[in-house]
Amino acid sequence: MDKPIRLDQWPPQGLVKLYTLQGPEPVEALRRHGVMYGPDVSQMPESDDPQSPIGVCLKDSYAWMRAQMQHRLPHFSGHYPLWAWPRRSNLRQLRKVSPANSFWITARVPVSRILASDYMAWHSILNQGAITKTEEEWDAFYPTIGPHLPLDLAQATWPLVFDLKACQSLWGETSPKSHVQLCVDGLYAQDILSIKPLKGCL
Repeated sequence: MDKPIRLDQWPPQGLVKLYTLQGPEPVEALRRHGVMYGPDVSQMPESDDPQSPIGVCLKDSYAWMRAQMQHRLPHFSGHYPLWAWPRRSNLRQLRKVSPANSFWITARVPVSRILASDYMAWHSILNQGAITKTEEEWDAFYPTIGPHLPLDLAQATWPLVFDLKACQSLWGETSPKSHVQLCVDGLYAQDILSIKPLKGCL
């Protein structure tokens, strides 16, 4: 049985076992072409609905993450990230919030195609806010500048999302593994261990 990746052992050597939830389109792309990539967020229509997940902030954040993958990963393909986790999730909970035709995929991927980041800190990036290590740093940004932080100042703090140990210290007693997310530069047929309909997973 594979042991979970410990935070103090990241990045590991060789192959990383990971898990991802995908819809039927990427799975069909894998069947037809032998590879699936993350969705091209730049081509998705934006919505005026504030509850919509597709907006300017999301597109800017995904573009930033893709640029980081290009900078940090060797032989980067140029595609948007495919999101995964280094641990098995609560599938019963996922079934409650995911489309019925979703697939649960288990794979082993070379670490050279993976960029790990902190899930909680990533939400600061999605909101185009700053990532800070302390409340004092946070207060240094916002009382003087106001709630709408200039994007260039916010982006200067975003690389902290990749410092898993520093981010873990922000969340106190929370388990480190629960905050690690993986951006994967594609899944190939040879990476796949299993593909199962989510509704049939236990």
